[in-house]
Amino acid sequence: MIKIPLYTLLLLALCSITTANALEAEYAGMKFTGTGFLTAAVGKVLDGSPKGLSDAGYNCPCQISDYSHQSVYDNSSLNIAPDSKLGLQGRIDFTNKLSLTSQGVSRGSQNGRPDLEWLYASYKLTSDTTVQIGRKRLPLFYFSETQDVGLTYPWVHLPPQTYGWAVTNYNGINISHTHTLGSWSTTLNAYIGTETVINNPINKIYAKNDRSDDRWSNIMGAELFFSKGWFEGRLMAMTALAQSRIVSGSCVDTDSCTMDWGQKTRRNMYGFSTVITPNDWLLMTELLYTPVFNYDYSFAASASVGRHFGKWLPMVTYSIYEETILAPNAIDNERHSNTSVALRYDLTPASDVKLQFDHWLSYGGTSFPSIYGNSNMLTLAYDLVF
Repeated sequence: MIKIPLYTLLLLALCSITTANALEAEYAGMKFTGTGFLTAAVGKVLDGSPKGLSDAGYNCPCQISDYSHQSVYDNSSLNIAPDSKLGLQGRIDFTNKLSLTSQGVSRGSQNGRPDLEWLYASYKLTSDTTVQIGRKRLPLFYFSETQDVGLTYPWVHLPPQTYGWAVTNYNGINISHTHTLGSWSTTLNAYIGTETVINNPINKIYAKNDRSDDRWSNIMGAELFFSKGWFEGRLMAMTALAQSRIVSGSCVDTDSCTMDWGQKTRRNMYGFSTVITPNDWLLMTELLYTPVFNYDYSFAASASVGRHFGKWLPMVTYSIYEETILAPNAIDNERHSNTSVALRYDLTPASDVKLQFDHWLSYGGTSFPSIYGNSNMLTLAYDLVF
């Protein structure tokens, strides 16, 4: 993440408030627009194991709702921070072809610290082709671009087994092209870039007082959306050179350390998603396969089924994650699943309330001693886009 001063977020807020009243403002031939989004969530782990204060400093039983942003619910009376967030987005259109977009997000799981998630320039080469340069979401998943905006999906939080990577952004360039093939609509997006994550949030989930950093260089990838009628599919492939380092001592709380990075290893990822909406039904699947190193791999998947009843949407989701190590003389795995039942009610086109029950089961091996065992959790959220 890139830290930004609080006054920058307040400036985006002012832009959003101004454009919320006037929809847009123009000055010297430029057009300013702004939007915002909010999720106010509360939840509690009802029961589970293990119990007591964990090595990571959480009052367990505990459950993870978002690996990428260190969002953990524990056995406290009520947790209001893990899934709560405020985001503000501003856009300047210099011409009908050139624009600049920025987005800042303040998360309860990060004690309200504002982070700059987006800052990129867009240029339309043609009506169907756009080039963007700057900082963007790394498009690993179907909801990657909108994962901060709770109103865009039916859950209180995205399935953590699939949406659980420390590297969620990249700094680089991408080009997207839309095309129609008969009755099919397609969008191809290709990108290159780099990203460095200081203080890996996933590591903090398991060891609160430790720190590790991750760096992905030579990121190259592409995603293809294809849709027809009530069917939409998505294919994704990405490769990068990954490095990490363990940081300790006086360097732990700083953003710049002189410790050496580890050896670069090739990381490849392959994904497939579907969204099927016949009549009032909603069926979604997501798969992600990652051969992590030469001898191990990880696999994540989720499947959801729901049905609209007017403003109501009940949905059941099953998600699973497995990492298997096949090194010489070592066979082990990390494996856990989550079954969730979510109920969404649309208050207005720009707001909703959601209630979700999660049942988490862990099947970890000896190399993955589980702080987070089996647990049941209940969460309630209010989403707003303004």
